[in-house]
Amino acid sequence: MRAVPVRPPGEGGFSLVELLVAVALLAVIGSATTGLVLSQIRAERFATEQRLAMDQARVALDRVRAEVRGSRQVLSGNAGTLRFWLDRNADGVLQADEDVSYGVVTAAGETTLQRWTAAQPTRRVVARRLSAATVFSYAPLPPATRVVTISLEVQAQGAGGPTPLRATDRVRLRNVD
Repeated sequence: MRAVPVRPPGEGGFSLVELLVAVALLAVIGSATTGLVLSQIRAERFATEQRLAMDQARVALDRVRAEVRGSRQVLSGNAGTLRFWLDRNADGVLQADEDVSYGVVTAAGETTLQRWTAAQPTRRVVARRLSAATVFSYAPLPPATRVVTISLEVQAQGAGGPTPLRATDRVRLRNVD
């Protein structure tokens, strides 16, 4: 007895086994590629989140730095609050709109940096997504302060949970008496 050929001579095509092997290989390659693409998308999202969080911290830090640098005196402060005299009209007299404060406030599960003045006690949010580790420090202590260190720590949400990012600057008061 002779063996019957699987494929008669002259007929092209693939056998069922060859097709199943090809489909299995495509499935393995496709799932590996999908996993790679998805991890790349997550990494890009996290990088964007970090960039946005740091941009927000830098903008807030620049604003606080500019006002503190131009101030005459730090009136009071602690780790979470900075109050200073920003003598806008250079008359040497503290007025309500020149009594500026920044403070770290936590409400409804969100920590923000807020700004207000004695004349306008309504608080305005300057930065969001801060951690409680955001601090102001003074050298020497108020009212003789000449240097304020501002450290804003923001949270960037990543796959492994929140990641803290810190923007810090030391500011020397220019208009001190």
